[in-house]
Amino acid sequence: MANIRNKYELWKYIAFIKTKLVYCMLIYEYCCYLWSVNN
Repeated sequence: MANIRNKYELWKYIAFIKTKLVYCMLIYEYCCYLWSVNN
């Protein structure tokens, strides 16, 4: 039972990291877009 719970916690942690990475990528793309428009 504890093993299943640990896997679930690990999955939540991985999902959180992936979401954060995607969010950072979107911000980066947006900044590049703004930079290209302004210059």
